[in-house]
Order: sequence, then C-alpha cells, then structure tokens
Amino acid sequence: MGKSNQALCAMVIFRSMEGVQRSKKALGISGFKKFLFRICCCCFSSKYARIQFKNRFLNLKPAVDPELLLWQNFGVSKKQRCMRIIIFVIFVLGILSLCFYSILFLEYTIQDSEAKLPGYDCSGDVLITQASTDYFNDLENRNGDFVCFCENLYNKEGYYGLENKIFPISGLPRCLEWYSLSQKIALITTFVPLVMGIINVLSEILIGFASQFTRPVNETKNIIDSIAGICSIQFINLGMLLIFVSINYELNIIGISNPPGIQFTDFTSPWYNKVGAQVILSMLIEIVAPHALPLIMIIFLGIRRCCDRGCTNNKRRTKQLIQSSYEHMYIGPEFMLDSRLAQLVAITWVTFMFSTGLPVIILVTLCNFLAMYWIDKYLLLRFYRTPKNWDDTTINYSFFLLKFTFLFHMLMGMLMLSNTNILTSEMVLTK
Repeated sequence: MGKSNQALCAMVIFRSMEGVQRSKKALGISGFKKFLFRICCCCFSSKYARIQFKNRFLNLKPAVDPELLLWQNFGVSKKQRCMRIIIFVIFVLGILSLCFYSILFLEYTIQDSEAKLPGYDCSGDVLITQASTDYFNDLENRNGDFVCFCENLYNKEGYYGLENKIFPISGLPRCLEWYSLSQKIALITTFVPLVMGIINVLSEILIGFASQFTRPVNETKNIIDSIAGICSIQFINLGMLLIFVSINYELNIIGISNPPGIQFTDFTSPWYNKVGAQVILSMLIEIVAPHALPLIMIIFLGIRRCCDRGCTNNKRRTKQLIQSSYEHMYIGPEFMLDSRLAQLVAITWVTFMFSTGLPVIILVTLCNFLAMYWIDKYLLLRFYRTPKNWDDTTINYSFFLLKFTFLFHMLMGMLMLSNTNILTSEMVLTK
C-alpha cells in the first residue's frame, strides 16, 4: 500500500457503552508512559507492544457526528494546514488594523474639531462686541467669549437667532461656524459607535468565510476558528480601541502614538462623560446590529419566494422544476452559531471590564441578551433550517474563553477605583 493510500483516521462504533469504557482502559495510555516506552522499550515491550498498531500507539478521541466531517479536507497535510492557519491569522490581524486606523482617524477628526471649539463655563452673559473680538484672536488666545455668546444665543433663539445675528467687525453671522462645528463633533462622536457596529457585522461575514480557508477536518474546528477571530475583533472594537485612543499613556509603540491633544491621563469624570458615553452607545447598537443580517436575509428570501409563487398566497405553487431547487428556495439558511457564541463572549468581556465604573452597562447587556434570546428562538423555529448535530466542543470552548472575564474585570476595576480624584478617602481626626 502506497504512502498516499494510508488511513489517516478511523471511526469505530461500539454496541454498548461498556465496550467504549473497556477500549479506553485498554488503549488509553498517558503521554508520560508513551515517553517512557520510547526511551526504554525493552522494559515495557511485553505489556504495551501488543496494543500498538504498526509500531504506533493509537490516539483515542471522541468522534464527531459524521454529518460534520469534511471528507475533502482529510487529504490536506499538516504543513499545508499550518500555512493556511498562518494566512488566516494574518487576515484577522489585517481586519484589526483596518478597524484600528478607522477609529483612530475618527478620533483625530473629533479632537481636531474640539481644539477649535473647547469647552468653557458659559454661566454669564457675553456681549456681541466681546464675542467678535474673541473670534479674531488665535485659537490659543481665545477666552471663550465667542463660544459662550453663540451657545447662549442658540439656547435662547435657536438656529434662527444664529442666522440673523450679524457680527459688527466682519458683517457676517459668525455663529453659524460655531453651530456647524459643534454639529460636526456631535455627529462624528455618534458615528464612532455606529462604525464599530458595522465593522462587527462585516467581520462576522468575512471571518466566517475565511475560516473555511484553513481546511479543517470537521465543521466543529471551523466554528472554533471563527469564534476566536470574531470574538477578538469585536472585543477590541468595543472595549480596547476607545481606551487606547482616549487615555494618554505617553507611549509610542511601533510608530503608533495617541492622538494629539488628548486630555485624559486617567479615568476621570470627563472621560466617563465622553468615552464612557461612547462605550454605552456602542453596547446599545450591539442590541440591534447582530440581527441586521438575519433581517436582510428574511426580506431577501421573502421577495424571492413571493416571486417564485407568482405573488400569490398559494404556498404550494412554485416555479421550481426539481426537488433540490425547491428545497433550496424554501429551506432557510443555517443558524450562525460561531457569530452568536463570539458575540456572547465579547459582550460579556466588555460588560465586566467596564462594569466597575459604568454599572449601567450591565442593564444594557441584560437587554441585549434578552433580545438575543427571543429573536434567536423565534428565528430558529420559524426561519432557520434544522441545526446540525453539534457536540459540546464549541460550548466548552466558549466557557473556556469566558474564564478570562474575571481577569479583565479585575484589571480594569483596579485602574478605575484607584483614581483618587473620584473616590477619595479623608482621614477624620478626633481629639
């Protein structure tokens, strides 16, 4: 028998569980005993040589369901599979880099606009002459009269007052510049969480297809690769990117530094007002974003099925000629198990990471999980096709990833609670 015709693995079906236990007891040898046998085989030859197959010990593993086996991938060598895994990792890192620079560009734009429109205490009244004089000063020499005048005018008279208030020196309604710049800051600040949600949805689709490139021998390994890739991207998008671009650690790593003008050196009250609000908004968007793709699929398949029936209510009418085409039309798509498990893990990580300083995020995540449960339950019963006979490997892998939740919670909790500007302890002296 040639080398190319050698069996890579074999599936054995037992008549009873007792047979399974006896085979494990007879053939299940620990790695340490195998190591000793290779070193001094003469001492163990009489005991272990009879259970070898072609001078090799058999590796016993629970078999997956035959429906999950990808027989066409068994011919891929280990070297080829390793190269494919490396390419898959590079692809995931490329998506992470794209996400990072997209969010970094938006943060640069926000901070550049905020440098032209800093915040001031506008409790007092400002005259238009003072605002006009302050407008023509340099940005670093402005005292806030222009910003406060326009802000007070907008609060009293609205946009109509900004259009009709002419500045004496220039003869133009300069407060319109303040209005457009403030609206730009508000729009981009809201747009950042929306971009994160779009990137998360696109990453689910791309990594779901890219994980098949690794050519696993069964679909369970394909699901695990997808969970690892999607979970890492969503966790970094939802949690780590906003921290990196907002906190100034005075570091310059591989030529990448924080955006200029960052005023946050710790988790202060302004950080919670700005970045914390973006985190909460991102988590609110995640309530809707995971279900956007199924909603699009429902609409698309509904239109196709309606056209197939000739836009009639007769569900037995169809234009399909063969049974396979009819089943492909009316049997729904597969439930995306990898995307859902990755979302659960990533959202749990982000929730516990920020829950110390942002306890309202727990309530947002509760609403997210409730929506996810009921929507997935309905779609599994009414839209998706019958799931495959998955084993507990993917669930156990998700539980393994969830163990890192406590590490993130502890580290971020220590950083947030150690800020003495928010939580202060005063010593009370008694005489």
